[in-house]
Amino acid sequence: MQLKAELFSLIISLALLISHPVLADESVVSEQQYLDSIYKKIYSELRLWKAQKGSSCEVVITQDRKGNILNSSVDNCTVDDEYFIKQLTRAVKKSSPLPKAPVGLFSEDIVINPIVNKDINIPRSLKKEARNGNDKAIKFIKVLKTLRRKAKFERNLSKQLLEMYKNNDSRAIEIYNNIGKSLDIKSR
Repeated sequence: MQLKAELFSLIISLALLISHPVLADESVVSEQQYLDSIYKKIYSELRLWKAQKGSSCEVVITQDRKGNILNSSVDNCTVDDEYFIKQLTRAVKKSSPLPKAPVGLFSEDIVINPIVNKDINIPRSLKKEARNGNDKAIKFIKVLKTLRRKAKFERNLSKQLLEMYKNNDSRAIEIYNNIGKSLDIKSR
């Protein structure tokens, strides 16, 4: 339950402040609805496991009339958190096409400033939930540990195989050639 609350809190707590000129009162409402639909689309693609309160970047998006993102940039970040910047960049790119702008509200360039309002640490929350006996959290942590061990084993095996191949070990060459045949490539 705590995990769901934290994930929901993550989605809600990221506030997008959108720069835009103020139009007539009646169009501000529809403009705000349009901008809300843009950040909801970006939120739906945002995957943050960890982030510090106050993390923020300026995101400039160039779009066409259909909402296809032609270009985007993430600059002027308040933190050097490469994970946060990478996930924000990914979320923006994956959210293309953006919702179409209502008549009279289209702008090629949109500037948004997502700000993390609360520290996010999903792994720590998962561990806490597991200590409190939450079965789903316990299972999830076991799966993560298994995947981590499997990935480490595969990396080590791959390194050993590559070293054997470099030393002209006949078994490694045979394995590489078999892999190459299955992928329709040649190793040497």
